Amino acid sequence: MESKCQIVSILSDSLVIQLKGANRHELETLVKDTDYRLKLVKWREKRSLDANDYLWKLEELIAFATKSTKAEVHAENLQKYGFRDYECNPMTISADDDPDKICPPMPDGHKYYWEFIRASDDGRFKSYRRIRGTHELDSREFSHYLDFVIEEAKAQGIETLPPQRIEEMKARLREDEINLTK
Repeated sequence: MESKCQIVSILSDSLVIQLKGANRHELETLVKDTDYRLKLVKWREKRSLDANDYLWKLEELIAFATKSTKAEVHAENLQKYGFRDYECNPMTISADDDPDKICPPMPDGHKYYWEFIRASDDGRFKSYRRIRGTHELDSREFSHYLDFVIEEAKAQGIETLPPQRIEEMKARLREDEINLTK
């Protein structure tokens, strides 16, 4: 379960938080006196839908220009410009295996992306690090990623939106972050 929250009070060994928009059904499934892992990180809004739509349109145009599929272009861009998931340990598998076949899609249906790190000295095993998908990026990370894809599109001779329009989209991404720090 993931939910936006605010700290209400901090006591000597207790933290009181107020959940914002939590799913009541999920909350009711929690069992009292059970240990749970809780990780508090500063909330950042997910990327905006117009920026996400623009990203996918650019990747579609890049795919057409390079005679690739949109999925191939997206995977290549994540390899080149994506954010590695350093919170997950690298996965080591037999050199004959494919990480995509070993790891099923995420519960929400999104595919995992992998970066090859190294092979064992005897060549029997390979290690991979997970690359976070764009749906997992916060607005600041997504903004940086979009910049790289825009440059990739320009390198292919693809006309992109005017800089002012791009900055407007990115400003909406940043507004979400600024509002949270007030």
